[in-house]
Amino acid sequence: MKGGVFMTKGKSNKRCTSMETMHKEKLSYQEATRQFDISGQDRVASWVRIYPEEGKEGLYMERRGRK
Repeated sequence: MKGGVFMTKGKSNKRCTSMETMHKEKLSYQEATRQFDISGQDRVASWVRIYPEEGKEGLYMERRGRK
């Protein structure tokens, strides 16, 4: 895995829940943003790109700022 700051384990993670539900129910980006109250389809699109490559662990990584 690449470096980064990881979220705490006890915190609920909207990313994982959203991605798992999206795959199970075959939701579109628009349906997922509406159902999970996410502020943009581009955010969901980046999660969809990360999830198959890195799995749940990839969604826990903080990706803002410089590498």
